[in-house]
Amino acid sequence: MTIKLPPGCASDGEAVLSPGADPRANRETEPSSTTARRRSALSPEGRRLRKLTDGELADEVGTLEARIDALKAEAIRREIRRAEGEDFRITLTPPGTSQRTDKPLLLQVMGITEAEYTSRFCHPVQTGWRLTCTARRKFETAA
Repeated sequence: MTIKLPPGCASDGEAVLSPGADPRANRETEPSSTTARRRSALSPEGRRLRKLTDGELADEVGTLEARIDALKAEAIRREIRRAEGEDFRITLTPPGTSQRTDKPLLLQVMGITEAEYTSRFCHPVQTGWRLTCTARRKFETAA
């Protein structure tokens, strides 16, 4: 999927995304000519991103997260619950309540150990990459 970012965003150009793709998957040993050809096939945006330092990349993500927060706030203000564009769909779910299990109490009531609970009631679930971005707190230094 290619996302075209509007001019004036923190990164002008295109970003290529593969939902759920593991960037480390299917990396085989390639001849250097193949590697060079892959690097030259990068989009200008891809080349620009490769040149960013870790800190610059963090700032870039933070800037885009702030833009997404502003867009989300506007959708909430308009009371949009679902909208479909040419390339994307958004769905907004209002805040709600979710239930949590008090595991120590449950184990006590059931009279079983944590290991038994895990072996009987738990199973592994595969997850994809997750990126979390939070604003850094800037503290003023005392004069």
